[in-house]
Order: sequence, then structure tokens, then C-alpha cells
Amino acid sequence: MIAFVVRTLGLVLFAASFVALVADGVKSLSADAWTFTPLGATWGAASPGSLAAFTSVAKAATPAYLWEAVAAAFLAAPTFAVGGLCGVALLVAGAKRRRGR
Repeated sequence: MIAFVVRTLGLVLFAASFVALVADGVKSLSADAWTFTPLGATWGAASPGSLAAFTSVAKAATPAYLWEAVAAAFLAAPTFAVGGLCGVALLVAGAKRRRGR
């Protein structure tokens, strides 16, 4: 049952990242330049309160150099890339195991 939920979440996340990729592609075609939406902008548009809470907790819990290196880079990454990688990871984690013969 848990594997089904994990696979379903992975599929939904992967599908959402594909939608983000298409949206970024349309934006790039209209601008005649490569553009992408950072994860921080997408998260801020979807739920600004949770982004602010995450930012304040992460800054308080981690050293400044770690925040700049990891979390800031994570929030600046393209939404479709982060979503796609997380979706694939969940799909692999929830995959049915083959039994040896």
C-alpha cells in the first residue's frame, strides 16, 4: 500500500514537472532566449507562507555558508529539473521488486 502511494506521488510530481517544462519552453520560444522558472519563484507563487517558513527555519538551523551553497542553489534550480528528479526518485523507490528465481 505504501509503495502504491509513493509511486502515485512520484507520477504526479513527474507529470507536474513535465507541465513546468512545457510552460518554460513556451516562455523561451516567445522570448527567443532560454528562460526557466526557478523553484523558489514557483514555490513562492504557490504557497508564499510555507516558503517564508522554510527559509526562516533553514537559515536558523544551518550555518550561513551552507545556506548559500545548498539551499539557495536548490531554490534557484529550474522547477522542472527538481520536480523531475524527485518524481523519478519516488518512482524508483516505489517500484515493485523482482524476486530472484
